[in-house]
Amino acid sequence: MKKQLIIVVDVSGLDDISNLLNKHGVEEFTRFEQCSGQGYRTGPRTNDHIWPGYNVMVIAVIEEQLVSEIFAALRTYREENKNMGVYAYVTPVEQSL
Repeated sequence: MKKQLIIVVDVSGLDDISNLLNKHGVEEFTRFEQCSGQGYRTGPRTNDHIWPGYNVMVIAVIEEQLVSEIFAALRTYREENKNMGVYAYVTPVEQSL
């Protein structure tokens, strides 16, 4: 069964996340630029003069067997970058076209 992987990351980590996914064979994805939000580690990100910076959301449909290894790599990356917002989750994909 395929899974939908959703990653939200501070824009400064986008290249690292792209490289991480590529390293695990994930070459197809959709990216949403300039997402705003608020995290417990980073506070608000609204890309204005009060709360500078923004997030990027990356969505990929991956094989179920990749979930564990990608999440392990994301956990490591998150621990190594404690001041950067990195959030991810996985949902089932019932159908895709």
